[in-house]
Order: sequence, then C-alpha cells, then structure tokens
Amino acid sequence: MSDDHEKLDNAVERINHETFRKTQAQLETIAFEIRQEQPLASPIKSMEELRKSYVTDSNFDKGVSILANEYNSVRTIRGDGNVC
Repeated sequence: MSDDHEKLDNAVERINHETFRKTQAQLETIAFEIRQEQPLASPIKSMEELRKSYVTDSNFDKGVSILANEYNSVRTIRGDGNVC
C-alpha cells in the first residue's frame, strides 16, 4: 500500500472514530435527559385508570378486565422508545 493510501486510511479511521465518539456522547445525553424527565415506574394506578389510558383499544380493555380479576392496581414502566 502506498503512503498516500495509508494516510487516507488513517484519516478515514480517525474521522470514523470521532464520529462514533460524538454519536455515543449524544446518545448518553439523550438517555440522561429521558431518565430525568420520565420516571422508570409510574405511581400505583387503579385498573380503571389503566383502562381509561387505552380507551380506544378494545383488545387492551379485555386484558385489563382479566387482570382486574387478580389485581387491584398496577404500575406502568417507561418504555424503551422502540415503537413498532
């Protein structure tokens, strides 16, 4: 490999490393902000409160009814941000 190619490869490697470092720092900042603004677990909610949160989803309502047979309340958790 010629010196020019080696210099170019080294420059590209440095740029890639710096881009990766900046991206990681940005992701850490975003994660920190989310942790500050959104609690990991909610306060205790009654099943009726949970049902009201999903009033437009009849399948979810059926699930809440089943859970209500066993449990009086729930805590929801912060999602991971991946919505499909």
